[in-house]
Formats: sequence, C-alpha cells, structure tokens
Amino acid sequence: MRLADEVESATALLRADRTEAVVTGLDGLDLPRDTQTLAAWVVRESASNVLRHSDATRCRIGFTSTVDPGTGTETLVVEVANDRAGGASRDRTAFGNGLSGLSERVAAGGGALSAARTGDGGFLVRAVLPVGRRAAESVRTALAEGGPR
Repeated sequence: MRLADEVESATALLRADRTEAVVTGLDGLDLPRDTQTLAAWVVRESASNVLRHSDATRCRIGFTSTVDPGTGTETLVVEVANDRAGGASRDRTAFGNGLSGLSERVAAGGGALSAARTGDGGFLVRAVLPVGRRAAESVRTALAEGGPR
C-alpha cells in the first residue's frame, strides 16, 4: 500500500461526496514502506468514516514528522479531521468495528490511535506511528500472526 496513492484515492472520494479535502505535510515525506502502510490504513479507514458517519463539508488530512530530542525516536503523526461529526451523542465517542480494527493494527505496528469529537463539532482521528526499524519489525510480526483485518 502506497501512502500517496491512498491519499489520492481518499481525497477523490471525499470530493466526489462534495467534501472539501485538504492535505498537508505529505510533500517531501520520505518514509519506510511499513510506516507508509500503517499511515495509508489510517487514511483509508478515517476517510471511510468521514463518508459513512459524518455530515462533513471539510476534511483535513495532515502529516507531521517529529523527532524526540532526548531519544532520537522518530514518529509520524497522521491526523484526519472533519468539521461535522454525525451519529451518536455529542458527549461520547464509540469505537466501531472499523476504528477498533484500525486501533489494533496501529498498536501492532508500535503506534497509538485516538479518535474523538472536537469542541467545534467535528471529529479527529490521530495516529502516532513509529518510523524506522521498530515499525518495520512490528508490522511484519502483526501481518505474520494474522494478516490485515
């Protein structure tokens, strides 16, 4: 799975549904294949949720590379945010099958996923993914043990 291809597909689907799609931070991003694969899954599932469960008019897909100055650990933060969450009560966020499976996939890759309504009525999915050897080893192990979900 190539991240750029998945972003292109997701933005095309969002725009076809009359949702403005804005992508930031993707240009010049150089990631190992395994990190790209995890990030692509985050984009795919998050965009699907926007299309299925929101009344969004705008969706932002953002990528930010970070390095912990103390440990030198590199991470990729992927955020998919929309402006109009739909569905259940504004006071709670329930992980459905898609987000639960995505959370498991991200955790198996050594990362963390959060998903919540925002104070302005939108919804944000945020994944923090390790970059480099640890991510590659974790993804290979997860795929060998059960494949993608």
